[in-house]
Amino acid sequence: MLSFFLPRSEPYFAHLAEMAGKVQMGGELFQEMFVDFKNRESYSERIKEIEVECDRIADRILENLNTTFITPIDREDIHMLVTELDDVIDFINGLARKMEIYGVKKIRPEAARLSAILARCTAELAGAFALLEKKQDIAGHARTVDRLEKEADQIYQDAVRQLFKKEKDPIEVVRWNAIFEALEDSVDRCKDLGGTLTSVVVKNK
Repeated sequence: MLSFFLPRSEPYFAHLAEMAGKVQMGGELFQEMFVDFKNRESYSERIKEIEVECDRIADRILENLNTTFITPIDREDIHMLVTELDDVIDFINGLARKMEIYGVKKIRPEAARLSAILARCTAELAGAFALLEKKQDIAGHARTVDRLEKEADQIYQDAVRQLFKKEKDPIEVVRWNAIFEALEDSVDRCKDLGGTLTSVVVKNK
């Protein structure tokens, strides 16, 4: 019983980096799906598997928080990072599902560009989480994500403007407006996570 109260070391940074790596895999698979769209169902299933793996890692981290006496950074910060990482992979998985549910047959170039930006954002975040324990150059990764989000926002606005201006099929307008919005929201989630990560590092220096 006494052992419950003794300090116990849990590899929180390693678990967070592992989860961020899985999120990156999901982002890259989503981008690949846009290139190899005829096999979209296969990509969607693989992304779903990654989302489940991330849930398992998140559960393990949160369970450890309840049984660990000492944590390397504040508990609420670990919880926040896990939650926001989970949000990103949930959004990516949701996007992959939307492509199937909406019956998309052909990819629009603006969507492909947004998917590439999303993948780059997840790669930057994975790089930042790999450095979290040593608190090295995380701000640089966050700034890159911030710049990518601004680029995505411009692409999104232009894409929606052209969609409503040129597309005559109302179903296509509704379909692609929803997809563009979900893509932009996913990049926003990455930006939010980058900001949270930077704040956590500054707070725990």
